[in-house]
Amino acid sequence: MRGLNIPQIDLNKELSKCESMEDLVGKNGLMQRLFGNIIQQFLEAEMEEHLGREKYERNNVRDKNYRNGHSSKNIKTSFGEAAIDVPRDRNANFEPKIVKNMKLYAMNLIRKS
Repeated sequence: MRGLNIPQIDLNKELSKCESMEDLVGKNGLMQRLFGNIIQQFLEAEMEEHLGREKYERNNVRDKNYRNGHSSKNIKTSFGEAAIDVPRDRNANFEPKIVKNMKLYAMNLIRKS
């Protein structure tokens, strides 16, 4: 399984654009954009674990369960809404742990006050 891929951004430049806390943690803020990217990578890692192999890797076992595209989804988190693409498998039995199927809110990703 691959490591976490940090998005190629100039963090200092992005932070200098933030004029308020809203720019940092509000709707379409820097944290929301970074958070959506991280969640996407977690979903891809979950799919690799589910299938037992990395993306594009094939095996000679009779298991014909492979990746089968993505489903777009908007989730609500502490940082606002994030657009993600949930991976699918051919057997339709992939159930992500971090963002449950058929759920709009990622409850484990919402800050408790």
